Amino acid sequence: MSRPSSRFRAPWLVGVLALWVVSACGGGGGGPGPDAGGHEDAGGHEDAGPREDGGHPPVRDTVPPTTAVSPSGGLFKGPTTATLTCSDVGLGCDATYYTLDGGAPTTGSPRYTEPLRIEVSATLRFFSVDRDGNREAERSVRFVVDAQPPTVSSTPRAGTYGRGLTVSLTCDDGDGSGCVAIHFTSDGSPPSTASARYASPLSIPATTRLRFIAVDRAGHASAEGDERFLVDTEPPVTSASPKWGPYAAPILLTLSCSDTGSGCARIHYTLDGTKPTRSSPVYEGPLLIESRTQVGFFAVDEAGNEEPTRSLPYIVDTTPPSTVASPSGGTFNTGMTVYLPCDDGLSGSGCYATYASFARDANAPVPPFQLVVSGSTAVVESGVLRFYSVDRVGHAGAVKTVTFIIDREKPTVSALPRGGTYFTPQTVTLSCADTGGTSCSQLYYTLDGSWPTRQSARYTQSLALSKTSTLLFFAVDGADNDSETVREEYAFKSDTAAPTTVATPSGGLFRTAQSVVLSCGDGAGIGCASTRYTLDGTEPTETHGLTYTEPLLLSDATRLRFRSVDALGQWEAPRQEDYEFDMEAPLTRAEPAGGAFDGPLAVHLTCQDTGKGCSETRYTVDGSEPSSSSPRYSQPLLVGQTTTVRFASVDPVGNVEATRRETYVLDASTSASSQISAVRDSSPSPTQPRPIDGAFITFVKPGVGSTPLEPEGFFLQAETAGPALFVEVPLASLTPVPVGGERVRVQVNKLTRSTVLRAGIDAASFTVLGTGYPVKALAQDVSGVVLPTSIPQYSSELVTLRGELVGAYTSDGTGSGFSSIRLATVGVPTGSTYAYRLLFRLPELEQSPELTPGCRVAFTTPLWANGSYAQPTLWKWEQLEAVACASPRVVFAQALSATQVEVRFDRRLDVSTVDPAGGQFSIPGLTVTGATPQGTSEVRLQTAFQVPREQYEVTVSDTVKDRLGARVQSPSDSADFRGFATPARLRISEIDPSREFGAEGRVELEVLQSGPMTNITLWAGGIERPLATLPDVDVALGDIIVVHLSEVALSGSKLPRSEVSRKDELPGSTYPLAHDAAWDVRGTFSFALPRGDRVLRLKDPFGNLQDGVALIHPSSRVSSYLTELYALQDEQQWKPASCGGVRCTSVTSPTSDEISVNMKTLFDSGGGGMSLSRIRVEDSDAMLDWAVRNKSVGLPNL
Repeated sequence: MSRPSSRFRAPWLVGVLALWVVSACGGGGGGPGPDAGGHEDAGGHEDAGPREDGGHPPVRDTVPPTTAVSPSGGLFKGPTTATLTCSDVGLGCDATYYTLDGGAPTTGSPRYTEPLRIEVSATLRFFSVDRDGNREAERSVRFVVDAQPPTVSSTPRAGTYGRGLTVSLTCDDGDGSGCVAIHFTSDGSPPSTASARYASPLSIPATTRLRFIAVDRAGHASAEGDERFLVDTEPPVTSASPKWGPYAAPILLTLSCSDTGSGCARIHYTLDGTKPTRSSPVYEGPLLIESRTQVGFFAVDEAGNEEPTRSLPYIVDTTPPSTVASPSGGTFNTGMTVYLPCDDGLSGSGCYATYASFARDANAPVPPFQLVVSGSTAVVESGVLRFYSVDRVGHAGAVKTVTFIIDREKPTVSALPRGGTYFTPQTVTLSCADTGGTSCSQLYYTLDGSWPTRQSARYTQSLALSKTSTLLFFAVDGADNDSETVREEYAFKSDTAAPTTVATPSGGLFRTAQSVVLSCGDGAGIGCASTRYTLDGTEPTETHGLTYTEPLLLSDATRLRFRSVDALGQWEAPRQEDYEFDMEAPLTRAEPAGGAFDGPLAVHLTCQDTGKGCSETRYTVDGSEPSSSSPRYSQPLLVGQTTTVRFASVDPVGNVEATRRETYVLDASTSASSQISAVRDSSPSPTQPRPIDGAFITFVKPGVGSTPLEPEGFFLQAETAGPALFVEVPLASLTPVPVGGERVRVQVNKLTRSTVLRAGIDAASFTVLGTGYPVKALAQDVSGVVLPTSIPQYSSELVTLRGELVGAYTSDGTGSGFSSIRLATVGVPTGSTYAYRLLFRLPELEQSPELTPGCRVAFTTPLWANGSYAQPTLWKWEQLEAVACASPRVVFAQALSATQVEVRFDRRLDVSTVDPAGGQFSIPGLTVTGATPQGTSEVRLQTAFQVPREQYEVTVSDTVKDRLGARVQSPSDSADFRGFATPARLRISEIDPSREFGAEGRVELEVLQSGPMTNITLWAGGIERPLATLPDVDVALGDIIVVHLSEVALSGSKLPRSEVSRKDELPGSTYPLAHDAAWDVRGTFSFALPRGDRVLRLKDPFGNLQDGVALIHPSSRVSSYLTELYALQDEQQWKPASCGGVRCTSVTSPTSDEISVNMKTLFDSGGGGMSLSRIRVEDSDAMLDWAVRNKSVGLPNL
């Protein structure tokens, strides 16, 4: 409710009022009370604004109240009272709210006004609110009111038990304070809190009285529990009267139980022979036994103990026995033993004896009965057997009679019809006859040739046979006699397929009328009945079409449809043959038509056919008539001289046109040829020039190498058969610049006679008469010619050659700026006397690894020669018409780092075929992640981390190709390498050259850093290949390696190989040249390290220089030495790096000799026992590191 403002109250009243409010709240936590003359503002708070009377403003209350509870919860033996007291340091408490049902209190919950009565266990939850609206955080306390004692019980309860047991004691205090303990006694004494405290289930092995009490937290003791457990472990015993055994009359059976423990409870029994259980009937009085009975029983005492089950047989027999004969009479094919088993029934006393009597005549007096021994008697002839049995109580069974018939005759069998060959299905009847008197019983048979048995199929009705069968059968008569097995073979010509009809000739394209024969065949069937056909494309049927009687004459396009039927009415599916006729030959035209021409030309042959088109065109240019063996036209014919072209085409049917011919006259070319011939035979001069009018430029030759030897110019030729002439002229001096295929006029004013005639011309006379002539028409294929002996005949003429590159490239005798290789052709094969005089020549700048030994090439070029050497030259790659080389090979692989591998090929690759992802390179055990071409014939692979020194194999896919398109192929598609390991670092430590005195040429190396020495190489200046490549061996720091370059081997055997497993792999006792304390390595080839100036270099597997030494012999100078020395200095492997700031020479200071190692002493008399040795531990890369001294190859020098 609103209150008057306190803005005008006296300041001194504030403290008094505040104290009163707190007291009122603390006095019972009730609502707010009126102040002593003071006022609150309309919001129930003191005004914090300025006062009109000049006093201090009231203080704002922000602290919530606190509530105390008394008592503060706990355990109580009975109802209690709880008091809530609120206190507040501000304006005082306004209200306290609470709940006792466990719910959270709100301002809608009961408001505390007086102490709370708590009669049952409850949780008190509460909070207070002061007059300024501050709310205290909720608090709670728990009151446990326990006025009832606990209860205690046992599991199981008291009773009788057949074995020891475990008893659990349980305390329940309901909603009380909870159980504290259970105390018990097991000796019958009353329990108290001083008795044993229950902690876990109690084991009761014997009869026991268990007494116990429970105590709760409030101190209440439960009522005493008292349980008596009787433990009886001995089973009872049951007896039966009278005793078990056979009886002649029904009896009363009495069962009696005795037990020394808890006493008998009951007896269970059964009378049907089954084992009694506790579910079986309970014995209540004597049991009547009237038949054979198996009595089973057992007793159970009060403790549940069971005695072992007993089972007693009681027999009450009132019926005589019964006897049967086995076999029980019948018909048989031999004498037998007849068994006479006796049966006295399940309720009988058992059989005692059996008697029998046998008579041949059933009507004759019965012979005396005889005791049957072993339960059987023999019957060997037909007759009557009488018998009976007596049981153990003297009852005799009725006499029984059985009759036996003995039939020893076999039946006979037959089949109708008999076996044979049949075309139609047959019904076979099997018959049986028996003369033994018992008649036939069964017939058994098989149809698959297997021997029949009584388990085979039984004959019951006639057999329907329609396929080849082997029938075997026999019969059994009533006496069980088997007949002989009879075999009958039935062969059938089965006809389940329709016939097949063939038309001859079969359909197709024909150039003459055809007589078509329809032939019907039914194979192994019954045979064809008739053939029906149509010629209009409709389907022939039994009622539609014509019946074939004679060959059909066809000359027009016809669709012949036909089918046949056999004698069984089986129709084949309709067949079809299409006949087409083309009786017109094709027509071929030549373009251009024959006539006179001023130069070589290309003749196109075009075939047309009104029928099915042209098949091929054959032609000749040698005057013969074209035939099927003549050249087949595939591309324009190049005509380079007067020629008659004869040609004819054939269509797919075989129509051949009459031979056609066109003659191409090249009189102008003939005239030009005569002029060239005249020039070659004359001596033209500037004052007496010789004209050549209308010859053709077959090739424009560039200048290569030394111009005087290989001048530039062009070749002139007018006809295929030549002759030709090389015109030596600076090409730039002519206008226009000459181009191949031009027809020109020139004035020859000079002729230089050599192997290749060289003509000079008046540049002003050079005139172009025409362009674009197919000069390839002037080429002759001379692959079959012995060209070295025919140089004058073909010199400068345009020739075509096909052959194989043999041997190796060389620069000797090929002309400056060229390399050459032998060319094996049909005319000059490998091994020919002239093989070395036919050289395929390439400008060195144009030489390419694509054209390697073994490549087969075809090219057209003017024939060049040098003396008696024919040198067909490939000046330009455009001259190469065909090339076929061996597949590129993988020649080397090595690890460059832990994640890089270099793969090297023997040919330049088409880098566009290398997949940057590396998928074309497989390395088992190593993932390839990238591939980058390096140069022209190497690829660098990125890999996963390699295992150092692990053996790997890289295999390259056949999708990698060289620049000729050849694929990498197995077995040259792989190479081995080892996982990257930092290479060993070596240096040259001793040099022992070969001399006149018999010393072996050796270079000693020492190991400065351990690791693999794989592919470390030793080089000598001026030698294009390494002197030695070190093997795949791990070497240790300080190891010595001896490289054997030359093995004179004055004593003992030469080293057969390099050592790779251990230093004494080649023992010195066997190989005197070997060093047991060092690694012996054979050089790549025999090299004597002769006297002379040279630089030795040692390179790691990646081509990096590891060491070098500059050697001189003042009396044996080598011109290339200074170049080698400068290179070694530039690589900072030899000092000083210069001689006074300039390149070292014989006149500098110091001189080049003065900074080099002089090994002249080694070659002087007496030097055979000396070597050049390193004499300083430190390596200064200078002459001072070396000295001549007694040799110690294979041993440390320092």
